[in-house]
Amino acid sequence: MPRFSLLVPLLGFLAGGVWGIVTTEIDQILSSAPSIGDDPEFQAFRDPSRAVIESVGPPMLTFIGVVFSLTLVAVQMAAENLTPRVVRLFMQSRVTKTALALFLGTFFYTLVVRYLSLRVEDKRGRKDVFVPFLSGFFTMVLVTCSVLAFIAYVQHTLRLMRLTEVIDLLMRETLKSVRLVQGLSRAHEPFRGENPVAEHEVLLANRPGVLIGFHRKAMVREAARYNCQLRLLARTGDYLVPGSPLVAVHPTDDVAVRRPERFRRHIRTGSERGSVEDVAFGLRQLVDIGLRALSGSVNDPTSAVQVLDRIQVVLTACVRVPWGNIEHRDRAGVVRLVEISPSWDDLVILGCEEMLLHCGPAPQVTRRFAALLRDLEVLAPPDRREVVKGYRERLEQHVEREFTDPERRLFAALPDRQGIG
Repeated sequence: MPRFSLLVPLLGFLAGGVWGIVTTEIDQILSSAPSIGDDPEFQAFRDPSRAVIESVGPPMLTFIGVVFSLTLVAVQMAAENLTPRVVRLFMQSRVTKTALALFLGTFFYTLVVRYLSLRVEDKRGRKDVFVPFLSGFFTMVLVTCSVLAFIAYVQHTLRLMRLTEVIDLLMRETLKSVRLVQGLSRAHEPFRGENPVAEHEVLLANRPGVLIGFHRKAMVREAARYNCQLRLLARTGDYLVPGSPLVAVHPTDDVAVRRPERFRRHIRTGSERGSVEDVAFGLRQLVDIGLRALSGSVNDPTSAVQVLDRIQVVLTACVRVPWGNIEHRDRAGVVRLVEISPSWDDLVILGCEEMLLHCGPAPQVTRRFAALLRDLEVLAPPDRREVVKGYRERLEQHVEREFTDPERRLFAALPDRQGIG
């Protein structure tokens, strides 16, 4: 992820240098043409263009330093006030990467143009011959675009520092993951047969990291080639250590034993969990923000209610999705890959357990929690209501324990989607 985040600014930096070479060559051709280079109106652009180019380079480097400082401060404040997991939002932000690419490209462009202009002037021996007309024009264009990009960057950065913007972004990312799992579940029925016997386990040797995803179609093709079935022994989001069981192969094939990299190369790991295929990670981040809002040092029940709003959206989207193990079949309809996904109970526990343990004597939170559980119990199929009902009973016990006064207890237990107004 960090390498990909640095790719766009690096490309912008290199593009600025290449475009500087191109515009300087064009200016040299124009200055050498008698019909254009000797024109007094064309020569009148010589000094203004040079002044523009010389005045942009050094201040642009200082400007980039200010932007980086602003980014670091924003990341630090967001990590402290929300959760360290939101740092990746800044790293993945298209606005941030595009703005940095434009700033670096503008700086390197003026640097290249200035250097090549001096070389051309020294080579010709006359400074009044070369006119950086096009270079000066594009310098002004890049500076104008940089100012507009800076305005957009500041607005975007301030938005990412707001609680509602961050939790909305996390909610949308999680809903995309839910739709991905739902699409897989529609295409492949959940695995209900016996677990395949792990006659051979492919181990993740010397590559620790978090399982962030895998190429399903490629693994199905490999399994069909060796006429075997693969069963993932780890779930997306699990941290794998060298030698930990990763894939069970059944039946064991000699080629699969001798060449385990055939399967291992299609599994992606990283230093932290990703949001593309990991529904639980989206809920985990929302819960982390809610727990920080409920902590004694912050004590912000309104923020916790806002987090519960988004948790309910995610759980509502998950309520009718077939969870559990998913089968992936080849073209002949043979099961080649069995994928592990979280169950409905796992997702409800993740979204509710810690929030219930830390909500304390906050009637605003308990009322919102009661509305969440009431709505889920109505929407959930009969076979999925038991876990929701259990949390509703636990919430009632929590209210009885925290509120001794009967009137306050009745008030705190009343379901309210706004908490308290």
